[in-house]
Amino acid sequence: MGGMLRIQRAEQGSIWPARFVAKAAFIPCSGPQDAEAGRRLTATYAHGGAKAVRSFRLDEPTDGTCWFAGDGWWLSTFDPRETSGSDPIIVPR
Repeated sequence: MGGMLRIQRAEQGSIWPARFVAKAAFIPCSGPQDAEAGRRLTATYAHGGAKAVRSFRLDEPTDGTCWFAGDGWWLSTFDPRETSGSDPIIVPR
């Protein structure tokens, strides 16, 4: 089992709101895939904490809010909709 991730593309910037919305099973498809990243993401998802994911990020480097890092992208616990000026919330995995 994995999770269905809903990503809302932001009009500007490299941090997009995202949330896991449901558990899901997937059928492998043909085409370019990163098998190692898939294995790491599966293990991270199984470890828990997916409910804390609040954004899909394309900026670098990752910070303490990183839940999972892929190749040129990462999932973060930082919620970009909360623009109070406070520091990002770091949620333990």
